[in-house]
Amino acid sequence: MTTINKLADDLDRNVSIVGKPAGADINKTASTNAAAGNDDGDDDDDDDDADFADAKEEQSTFVPLKLDKKDIKLMLAESEKTFDQDLTDVVEAIHLFLNSRVKDSEKFLKAKYCKTLMHTIGYGVILSLKCLMTFDRYDIDAAMDALRVSVEVAQAFRKEQSLVGSLAGFVFGGGRGGKDGSSFKAMTKMQRHAEVVFAEAYLLRAVLSLLTDTNMVAFVREGLNIRQAYSIFKSGFRFLKRCWEEGGPQGLVDNKIDANFINAVYHGVGVFNLILSIMPARMLRIFEMIGFGGHRDFGMRCLELGAGWADAVDALAAASVSNSAGAGGGGDRIGASLNVSPTTAAAAAAAAAANTRRKKKTKKAIDFVFPDGTKAVAGIRSFLCDLSLHLYHIVLGSMIQMPGCNIPLARQMLNADLERHPNSFLYLTLHARVLQSSADPESAITQLTRVIDIQRDWRQLAHVCIWDIGMCHAALGRWLEASECFATLHAENTWSPAIYLYLRAAFLIMHDPQGKKKEIDEMLKEVPKKCKKVAGKSIPLEKFVARKSRKYFLQGDRLLMPGLEIIYMWNGFDHIPHDRLKVIQADVDAAIKSLDKQQEEFKKQPRARQPSSSSSSAAKTDTADAPYPTFFDDVCLLRFFKGLVLRELAYPTHMTLLPEETLVATASTVLTDKMAKDLQYAAKQFEYIALQADQIDLDHWMLPFTRYEQAQLYVRMAKYDLAKREYLAALNGGYAEDEAGHQRRKASMENSLHLRVHNGLVKLKGMEALAEGGRKSMSGSPTSATTVGSTDAEGDDDDSD
Repeated sequence: MTTINKLADDLDRNVSIVGKPAGADINKTASTNAAAGNDDGDDDDDDDDADFADAKEEQSTFVPLKLDKKDIKLMLAESEKTFDQDLTDVVEAIHLFLNSRVKDSEKFLKAKYCKTLMHTIGYGVILSLKCLMTFDRYDIDAAMDALRVSVEVAQAFRKEQSLVGSLAGFVFGGGRGGKDGSSFKAMTKMQRHAEVVFAEAYLLRAVLSLLTDTNMVAFVREGLNIRQAYSIFKSGFRFLKRCWEEGGPQGLVDNKIDANFINAVYHGVGVFNLILSIMPARMLRIFEMIGFGGHRDFGMRCLELGAGWADAVDALAAASVSNSAGAGGGGDRIGASLNVSPTTAAAAAAAAAANTRRKKKTKKAIDFVFPDGTKAVAGIRSFLCDLSLHLYHIVLGSMIQMPGCNIPLARQMLNADLERHPNSFLYLTLHARVLQSSADPESAITQLTRVIDIQRDWRQLAHVCIWDIGMCHAALGRWLEASECFATLHAENTWSPAIYLYLRAAFLIMHDPQGKKKEIDEMLKEVPKKCKKVAGKSIPLEKFVARKSRKYFLQGDRLLMPGLEIIYMWNGFDHIPHDRLKVIQADVDAAIKSLDKQQEEFKKQPRARQPSSSSSSAAKTDTADAPYPTFFDDVCLLRFFKGLVLRELAYPTHMTLLPEETLVATASTVLTDKMAKDLQYAAKQFEYIALQADQIDLDHWMLPFTRYEQAQLYVRMAKYDLAKREYLAALNGGYAEDEAGHQRRKASMENSLHLRVHNGLVKLKGMEALAEGGRKSMSGSPTSATTVGSTDAEGDDDDSD
């Protein structure tokens, strides 16, 4: 036992580096701390911060924990007997975490770190969250080491396998469960859980490595590791499906399957399918080459079942079909009503088609129950399933037109989460994002400030809130306050100094370009120097701000409305309140008049060719008709802002954050004549940019993004054919296939654009199918609305088999 004691001493020394120093009270549970309810706990937290800072000063590099596999197995031999209690402990740690007691949760898990399977992976997840928020090298190393330990601990509990079996599992997938999942049948409960924990730790470690390692070898290695994790989850699902098909609820009991294992598999399968379905086609092809595939409906249903959302989703779907048969009603803002009532037979057909599609995906993702009728899908990862769905509907949905996005549903489930965890920094932050998406940044600031006050354990969590507060101030036109928020981030956070500096400068330009000129110049000179690479690639937004910084000096220390430009790039125009949009419209109109006046005065002067700011000036259109080389960049940028403002005033984005069937069903009632007229005027602004695009000197991002926003406008008007054309033009550098003879240039933020367009096209395809199904139903066509969406449902077969 001497070796084991030495190993435990080494463990305590390493653990103390990333948290509280090892000592007699390290094994105190968070429950005991909570029961005490005195000031000592707060003092301990302060000491923890000091110890953590001292440790980082003394040791700039993390010392990895060295474990011998035989020693791990000896040390953890008893944990098989306490596995059920370990699961209960982790549930308590999750509640502490969700109630914003992060340090208590961290201490609780650290007490048995590397002594039980579940505490070890739980601690690894906590450190992973921390390093993703800080991007600090030390925190990354600590998280990577904790995940490495998790892999080794899980490996010790996995079912033993021959060398041939291991090679087969790596080549054909499925891990030790086998490609068809048959080997799971012979595993013990502990071995099954070890298999999924191994996959989870491998996956997290691979993601962190891809974000921090810069060589191609790491990319290939971690890609294969992610593939292995993915295949284990798929294998687990096939095992569950076979048990269910052979014995139904009793089959779960006969095969000794517990709810936590089902929950782990559904979380893994659901997240993989959902993430892969979001990726653009050109990126997805790379993943498909190494065995990946993703189906959105199937993945979302797995997460809905795992999170406990399924009953609410089914109830809303049933209500939608019922309301479709009625008349009248409707809602004009998201969340105003969960039961938007269509008024036409076509709307009823669309709702029926959507319900049929929902039932098909429900069939593929099995709602497991035990013989006594108890749900068998909920478990300790239910909060991760819940969080994944919130991230999809609320966070991604507010940035990109996500297919299936349903803000009213997410709001309903978020309210239920807040009832259980009223002081949760996670759920309060998500609620603030809902407020932002509803164009209520003032209320969002109040909510985010509350989150900062509640959560003081991790300063990095406050940084996320400070970013959003800064964007909310920008949406309200409080440029100085916005700049101060990013000054705080620049001083305290290391994620991207280049972006923080540029945002500070951009918002100061909006506030007082002359009075703050010295500060602005100094910051923008530093921006290109601060750019860094992740996984060997430059961060797209950093490249964008570096180009804008260089443009500032090329134009004689001038940028046109850079604050609005950065708001757009961060998907913030739909966060701007109606009154503020009116102010922006007036400012943009005044700027357009000023540029028109400059051009008129210039035309009266003798003509002279102006040199281009770009190095490729020979390939540019003659700019002799412009007062300065980037004149048409400025004109088009103002037209772009005007088009966005007019569209948001007429038909705000938050009114589109609804399921496709609701948007199609209410298209005829929501879009008034005035709205259609205003949208048409907005479209003219975007069309102007397309006509002048060849004269743009530097801002080549503008044309493809303009075509994307034009597509969004046509979707609001239910002109789906025109919307599709615009989407495809955006993917083609800003020009449709029939628009020949134009110069196609590589644009900034192209990956972001492709992500937006891909998901926009998927959503458009669903809306087209629903609308077509409704028309055929009304005309008496033998092709009923129930066939609509069958393609997606059939795709689920491929994944679940």
